[in-house]
Amino acid sequence: GKHMGIHVLTLHGGKDIQAQINRLKDQTHVVVGTPGRILDHMKRGTLHFGRIKMLVLDEADKMLEMGFLEDVEEIILQSNRDRQTLLFSATMNDQVKQLARRFMFQPPHIKIETKQATADKTKQYYYVINQSDKIEALQSLLKVLKPYLAIIFVNTQDRVEHVTEQLQMGGYEAKALHGGLSQKKQEQLMDEFRHIKFQYLVC
Repeated sequence: GKHMGIHVLTLHGGKDIQAQINRLKDQTHVVVGTPGRILDHMKRGTLHFGRIKMLVLDEADKMLEMGFLEDVEEIILQSNRDRQTLLFSATMNDQVKQLARRFMFQPPHIKIETKQATADKTKQYYYVINQSDKIEALQSLLKVLKPYLAIIFVNTQDRVEHVTEQLQMGGYEAKALHGGLSQKKQEQLMDEFRHIKFQYLVC
């Protein structure tokens, strides 16, 4: 909406809530946010959904998997009943279907078929490896493939720190990015990675 005169406000944790409250006093057309922070503002009375025309639940399956069902339900219940509700989800599991049945009126189900998951020039590989061998296998792959830049995804914050430490000990320019870092530090790391200050981002 940058060039359409639409004022958009993002509401999520890691940002000063008072600054968000001040921004909400201005005219805002679209609010994009996480369930927890939106509910926080609603409870404070700094945000209300009594007149909204459209409510969009994006990544509905992921939000419910992460335990946001009660928050999402409370937000919906406090919303204008005449709203249009749009629900986007990569998977339509039972929880998502139940949410749709409860809060939507005869919604059409639009399924987007993906003809090709990756671009033509993208090569994909996967290796089945024991947990104890993963660090060694990763270092072997980096040595053989020599990626100029790489993002390495792992599944926990502790694992991020461990993998980063092991790579650094192996002589690789690696840094860790996870939710335990301050917003400022996360932004600094991303900026450094974009400017190729280091090669391997573990997150």
